[in-house]
Amino acid sequence: MNYPHSLALRRLLSAKIFDMSVITLTTDFGLEDSYVAAMKGVILGINPQATIVDVTHAVPPQDIQAGAFALLGVAPYFPKGTVHVAVIDPGVGSERRAIALQAGGYFFIGPDNGVLTLAAQVHNLRRKLSLVRPSSAIKAIHLLNPEYWLSEVSSTFHGRDIFAPVAAHLASGEPFDNFGVPIEDYAMIDLKAPIERDDALIGEILYIDRFGNLVSNILNRHIPEVREQARVEIAKACFRGIFQTYANAHVGEPLALIGSSGFLEIAVRNGSAARQLDAKIGDPVIITMPKT
Repeated sequence: MNYPHSLALRRLLSAKIFDMSVITLTTDFGLEDSYVAAMKGVILGINPQATIVDVTHAVPPQDIQAGAFALLGVAPYFPKGTVHVAVIDPGVGSERRAIALQAGGYFFIGPDNGVLTLAAQVHNLRRKLSLVRPSSAIKAIHLLNPEYWLSEVSSTFHGRDIFAPVAAHLASGEPFDNFGVPIEDYAMIDLKAPIERDDALIGEILYIDRFGNLVSNILNRHIPEVREQARVEIAKACFRGIFQTYANAHVGEPLALIGSSGFLEIAVRNGSAARQLDAKIGDPVIITMPKT
């Protein structure tokens, strides 16, 4: 495996000047410890001009799907060329690969466990959420070139020692292909499509945000236009209507609406739907439309 030898020479020969280098961080590290600061220190040591944006560091520990969903909701709103780093990595130090994806004008760096793939599949989220299969839409590489890592790599902190330095070099204009070798068999998280059965649409809870809102896998486009009479069943609740805003319910009442991410969610006005309805990820969400 041959890589160019002089990083400094390559930068002189093929330098790119960026008005802004944006790197986002999504992790389950929390803020009580120094892990996030260590990653930022590595990035700024390599690329002092980088703008670092924290998406969230409150992903539940080891919850790959929650991390993928958090990144999905924000990635397309950043400038083209943004490097998104996601580190929810229960397999760190194992045989799982470190990878980078290029898709839709963005870059995604993290472990090969699916955490990157929901966001990498999104196109035109601002108009209508649409997920596409990888094929030619996503270019993937296995990060195998240690020239872009820290000189010493811990078996337990690839966020600092591999992902952060790769992100910094990539945001500095280093060509994507220089970081490793192409792959096609990377891990995927596939959102299950809701099931249509007779006059019912059956989905499930994908994600619970900090307000206790229950986000389902039912997209806006799955739901018929006539929504006020829809019957919604979830956990311990059954109610009617899919509305526009939280204010359509009385305080303490549950309601269904299309959230800002384009998915149907169940909320309790001024309360937590997860706690009040005793709901959890994977619970079914059933939408029944009145027969005409």
